[in-house]
Amino acid sequence: NRIKPKVRECPMCRYMSYVKKFNEIPKMLIEHRRFL
Repeated sequence: NRIKPKVRECPMCRYMSYVKKFNEIPKMLIEHRRFL
């Protein structure tokens, strides 16, 4: 299985979790999206 980062310990994950609600993914975070 793919290892997922701990959302609380990863600012980028926390931001992604927030942004995903609006389906707007900043280009700089697209690569990080695969870990969510």
